[in-house]
Amino acid sequence: MPKDLRTYLADLERELPEEFVRVEREISAEFEVTAVLQHLDDAGRFPAVLFENVRDLSGRPGHRALMNVVASRRRIALAVGLRPDQYRTEVTHRIASAGNEPRPTVTVPRSDAPVKEFVFIGKDVDLRNFPIIRQHEMDGGPFFTMNMINVDPETGTYNGAFQRLMYRSPNETGTCMAPFDTYAIYKRYQAMGKACPIAYVMGHHPAFELAMGMRLPFTTSEYEVASNLMGEPLRLVESETFADKLLVPADAEMVIEGYMPPDVMKAEGPFGEWSGYYSGQRQGEIVKVTAITHRADPILRTIFAGHREHTSLGGWEGEIFRRASQAVPGVRAVSVAPSGVGMHVYISLKKRVDGDPKAAALAAASVGFAKLIIVVDDDIDVFQEEQVWWAVAVRFQAHDIDVIRGVKGSIIDPSNIHPTAHSLAIIDATEAKSRPFPTRLRVPEKVLQRIKLEDYVPGRDRVKVS
Repeated sequence: MPKDLRTYLADLERELPEEFVRVEREISAEFEVTAVLQHLDDAGRFPAVLFENVRDLSGRPGHRALMNVVASRRRIALAVGLRPDQYRTEVTHRIASAGNEPRPTVTVPRSDAPVKEFVFIGKDVDLRNFPIIRQHEMDGGPFFTMNMINVDPETGTYNGAFQRLMYRSPNETGTCMAPFDTYAIYKRYQAMGKACPIAYVMGHHPAFELAMGMRLPFTTSEYEVASNLMGEPLRLVESETFADKLLVPADAEMVIEGYMPPDVMKAEGPFGEWSGYYSGQRQGEIVKVTAITHRADPILRTIFAGHREHTSLGGWEGEIFRRASQAVPGVRAVSVAPSGVGMHVYISLKKRVDGDPKAAALAAASVGFAKLIIVVDDDIDVFQEEQVWWAVAVRFQAHDIDVIRGVKGSIIDPSNIHPTAHSLAIIDATEAKSRPFPTRLRVPEKVLQRIKLEDYVPGRDRVKVS
């Protein structure tokens, strides 16, 4: 059976049942879904939540919506074929290696594509028939928050990314594109005076989502990286609107097809973004919807914006590791810290020379977004922030901080003065090679191996690391 969102949920219920919650009670897509998630968040709980009875925009109940899937590293590990306990460097390495080794996709006939079970074209298209979530009180409307696909008209390379779509009418949405690959492809179509074809994927295996969240080279297809992360060829099928000119995932829950006109802009936003602030209303491109296809009783994915799921994108972490380790082979681990909403990066490495930390940090900065990069030695666990800041306290002096202005940043960061660039701080919290350092405290390794915690501390008293 091909991997899809439903096979993943079956794996999740089997392997991590405590991290999966079903909500059967009828609920509104306007604020009520996110109210449940906010209550969980406030209690320090971040399970994947399947709402099984959500009302659509026309008020009809019975729809399914899934949120908070990648808010846990254990769930990300499960998604990329690892054991749930392999959630630290194993996840980062797995995602980074996929970026280095794209694998082929396979095209299947319509009859073998679950996403074609229901097809709506032209005048039959009506976005009101779906539970589009309105998340926060000042959002400009309900938003889709998943994966947009487009194709470079010059090379035919597929590109995928997370892009929001604001509901505007039954067959039109607005969007807001950051100046990355999706936008670059749109601009190429615009220069030719042509509309840019797009497909919008509303639910697939989380490994597919992770590929869409990576900052890959422009010539690398996110579809082919998804094949690697899923451990099998991603199955594609012709779209209704563009046939083989735009292939779409055959096992998706729902696909919205359409195009972005080259010369139409309308007001879009506000929207509660990953920074925890609203992005303001601005003029943005539109999407004219030409077709909707979906499975029976689709499970529609939505990112819980501005919360842990939104800022723990393993794709960013994997791509940072890939670039940093190419620059400095001694890089051991990378953590995009949840506390820094995607803008704080911790890197551990086995340092050869004193220049290694800065070289690794600059390579990491090329991915974008990072405002603070802390580099530590490989005896520090970058997934434990207390250890990272211990290294800053005892291996770093404030006068050694490096500040670099004009680094590629985010248009969503409210502290930015320039719309696309920010200042980057690099902290080298590694032991200097130029002078001796004291020896760090350690319990003898042989004793650690001999003394087992379960022999001395009952299971109910042990703390489970999340």
